[in-house]
Amino acid sequence: MGYWDAIVERECALAPDIRLRGGEAPLVLYGAQRRADKIYRYLAGSGIDIDIVAVDGEYLREGAVFHGIPVIDIASLLAEPHKRYNYIIAFWRATSDKILALRQTANHIFHYDCGGGYDGVDSLGGFFDFFHSRRDAVEQAFTLMADDFSREVLAAHINQKISGKFGYKRFCYTEEQYFPDIMPLSGNEIFVDCGAYTGDTAALLLQAMERRSIDFTGEIFAFEPDAHNFAKLAGRASRLTNCRCFHKGVWDAAGILKYCNSVRGTDSFVVSVAAEPIHDNSFEKVEIEVVSLDEMLHGKAITFIKMDVEGSELPALRGAKQIMAAYRPKLAVCIYHKKEDVIDIPQYIHSIRPDYDLYVRSHARDFSELVLYAV
Repeated sequence: MGYWDAIVERECALAPDIRLRGGEAPLVLYGAQRRADKIYRYLAGSGIDIDIVAVDGEYLREGAVFHGIPVIDIASLLAEPHKRYNYIIAFWRATSDKILALRQTANHIFHYDCGGGYDGVDSLGGFFDFFHSRRDAVEQAFTLMADDFSREVLAAHINQKISGKFGYKRFCYTEEQYFPDIMPLSGNEIFVDCGAYTGDTAALLLQAMERRSIDFTGEIFAFEPDAHNFAKLAGRASRLTNCRCFHKGVWDAAGILKYCNSVRGTDSFVVSVAAEPIHDNSFEKVEIEVVSLDEMLHGKAITFIKMDVEGSELPALRGAKQIMAAYRPKLAVCIYHKKEDVIDIPQYIHSIRPDYDLYVRSHARDFSELVLYAV
C-alpha cells in the first residue's frame, strides 16, 4: 500500500451536490469576485446555470453585472422569508452570522472550500487529474515528510482540495502558525520575513520568544511590496528593536514585476503566478520592485526565513538558494497558493539541503495556511 492510497477523493463535490439537493429553488451565487468567477465557470461547464448573483450591500456597485447577470443586494432576498433559494457561498471564510442569516430563506446552502488560490478555473473540476498525473511526485512528497502527522495533513489537504469538502482539515488544525513546537528558536535569530504584511509575523515571533522565556537580541529583515501594507509595517517596525523594512517583493532575481493588489488590501500577488488572466475589477495592477534574498542579504548568516508571498514562494526560494546551502536556515514556507506547491516546494528544498527535516502543518480549516517547515 502506497501513500497515494490516502487520496480517496476523485472530483469536486459541489456540482453533484447541487444536482442532488438543489431542487427547483433558484440558485443564488453569493459573491461576485475572483472566487465566484471560478465557481460560476466551473458550474457552467458542468451544465448548471446561476439564476441570481448577490453581494452584501457595502460591496454593491450601481449597475454591476456578473457574467451578464445583474448583481443585487443580498438583503433584498433575505427580506422575503416566504421565498426559498439555494445559496452558493462564493467568498472566503463566511462567518456563522452570515450563514445564519441565509437560513431564513434557504432551501439549501452550498458552502464548499473551492475557488481559492491562483489555480485556473479548470482546476475546480480537475484537481484529481492534476495530482494523478503527478502521482509519483505526490508519493515522493509524502516520503520526504519527517513524521506521520505531516503525511496525514498532506493527505487531508489534497483530499479537501480535490473535493471542496471542509471536513478533512478540521481534524489536523495546529495553533501557533510559523512558530509551532517543531520550530526551535534562539535569542539571536536573524529572521527574514517575506510577505511581512503589516508586521503581524514579527509580532508573533516576539510573542513566541516571550512564551519560551527567550530574550530576543537578533535582527529582523521584513520585505513587503504593497505600499499600503508597507506603511503600516514601517510604523510598527519603528517600535521594534533591530527591524529593517524593505518596500520590495522577493523573487529569484532583481527586477520589476506586474502586481495585482486588492483594493481592499487583503489579497495581492505577482501577475505571472496566476494560472489565467485576472479580470476581477476588485484588483488594481501596479509594478513592484523585486529582489533575491541571496543578493539583498549576501553574507548574512540568516537563521530563519518565513515566506507567505501569494504563490511566489518557489521563485523566492530559488533566489535564496545560496543562503540555504551555506547557512541552512529554518524555513516556514506557505504551500497552499498553487496546487503544485505541495509537491514542488518540498522537492526543491530537499534538492538544496537533503539534511532538512520537513514537516507540514495546517493552521486553518479551509484550503489556506498550509505551511511547510524545514528544520
